[in-house]
This record gives sequence, structure tokens and C-alpha cells, in this order.
Amino acid sequence: MKYSLWLCPPESSPSFVLLDSLLSDVSKSLLTERFVPHATLFSPVLADNDEDAVDQVRKYAKTLAPGGIHVDIAALKTGSKYYQCILLEAINSDSLLAANNAAREYWNAQSQPLFNPHVSVAYGQLASEELNNAETLVRSMLPNDLQQLSFVAKEIRIVMTVGPCSQWYIAGRVPID
Repeated sequence: MKYSLWLCPPESSPSFVLLDSLLSDVSKSLLTERFVPHATLFSPVLADNDEDAVDQVRKYAKTLAPGGIHVDIAALKTGSKYYQCILLEAINSDSLLAANNAAREYWNAQSQPLFNPHVSVAYGQLASEELNNAETLVRSMLPNDLQQLSFVAKEIRIVMTVGPCSQWYIAGRVPID
């Protein structure tokens, strides 16, 4: 099975409330899939089952510096990939870059494409004009200060990401101590 490592804002934080509301509104407006606000730290983690995936991530998490992983939002962008249609670009903070590099090393994936930290706002394949209209709509929904959307992840969510988004599920959570 294939798993992805997600960094999510703490559910009680203002950034979670803002991001979750934004993703909900965008999903309704654009008729796109709804998902939990997150930045993908690394993928894929290959495992036979959920328990094995969680065990791998527990061991990996012991290599990380304590204090959480900073996800600092910098700008709204659009992309050509399905899972990066409309996204909030994140700055390569020291903790975020170190965590991704440690994951690449742990899972022997140094040859993966360069890390592009972001929080997706909408998944999809939109034609150029649709994408421009969607970007304008999303921009109108954003707070003036994008730093309000930034967060420090205190845990790693292990998400089974095979099949359509509606079939994904959280296989486990591992704290970043």
C-alpha cells in the first residue's frame, strides 16, 4: 500500500479554522474534491499494512528535531498537476526542509524530484481560462496576511493515498517530539 506523510495545522488553531473554511468554500464553489488542509511532507511510504506504515514513521520521526515542523505560507500559485491545481506555496523553512531531507534519506528516495512545499487548495485539471477564474476566486477568499495560514505541525499524519481522494484515510498519527 502507498502512504503519504501529511503535516496538518493543529485542529484547534486559527490557521486550521481559516484553511479548513477556505478549502470548504473553494470545493463548493469549484465543485472540486474536499480534503483536509495539509502539506505533504513526503510520499510514498510503501508498506504492507497500516501498522507497518505507522511503525516506519515512528522510527523516522525519532530522527527529527523537536518542536514541530514550520509550514510558512508565502503565496497563492497555480499548477499543472492534478494535486497541485491551486496551491499555497510554502517557504522552505529549516525544519520543513530538514524533515523532507531526512525522509528522503530514511526511505532511500534522494532521486525524487525537488521538494515543492505547499498546501493544496483545489485538486483538478482545469483549462487555462477556468484556472485563471478559479485563481481570481480563491485570491478573493484569502486573508490579506497570508501568514495567518501558516502553522507548526506537531504530528505527522500517515494517510493511505491509493485511489480517489474519497477513499483516502488516516492510518495513524505520530507526534513530533
